Amino acid sequence: MNILLTGSTGFLGFRTLERLVKLNYVDKIIATGRSLQKSRKISHPKVKYILGDLSDKAFVNTLIKDIDIVINTASLSSPWGSEASFYLANIQTQKNIISSSEITGVKRFIYISSPSIYYNGEDRIMVKEKDPLPTRFVNNYSKTKREAEVLLENSNLNYIIIRPRAIIGRGDTVIMPRLIKAHSDGRLKIIGNGENKVDLTSVNNVVESIEVPPLTIAVTPPSLKPSQEISKPL
Repeated sequence: MNILLTGSTGFLGFRTLERLVKLNYVDKIIATGRSLQKSRKISHPKVKYILGDLSDKAFVNTLIKDIDIVINTASLSSPWGSEASFYLANIQTQKNIISSSEITGVKRFIYISSPSIYYNGEDRIMVKEKDPLPTRFVNNYSKTKREAEVLLENSNLNYIIIRPRAIIGRGDTVIMPRLIKAHSDGRLKIIGNGENKVDLTSVNNVVESIEVPPLTIAVTPPSLKPSQEISKPL
């Protein structure tokens, strides 16, 4: 099984790559990102790093060759920023990856989205996937993440969309480090009545949800009729 992992140089992508190399049925992983830090580099015979810009369609086309599964963890994630920046990072890249995946016959596309698409300005508890989305998204991040989902839903690909919330764990440089620093500096504020509920997701749990099982293909031995097809791992 050959995998393309986008965003492999980021927090979630790096931790996902750690898990993928341990799967004996994974043969090759194309790991891509914009830049690579030494602390997030994995040296392994299965891994080939190809760095570049996913908004460049020609670059994406060079990545998706003989790929069975695409795992797209790459995105611009921020509460603020221009619409153009989010479009380029979250929409154009998704268009490029989907287009190339359809052309080359990728068998499964796993996309990491966000539950922020459900935020409507009010507290929401136990939100279900089928619950209505807001008429207006809270920011360009949530807007473009939902638009990227729709692109995938309207594609011809077999896809899975995962929406983890506030990922923490080994390698986190955003959430817990900032909270700890704010507390140490005496700048940690209580918002509301102090009983606010916030979802935090262990990166281990997210990686487990991404972990791909062996794909199977239908095989018809000469002695069997088409209705008696069996399957074997890719």
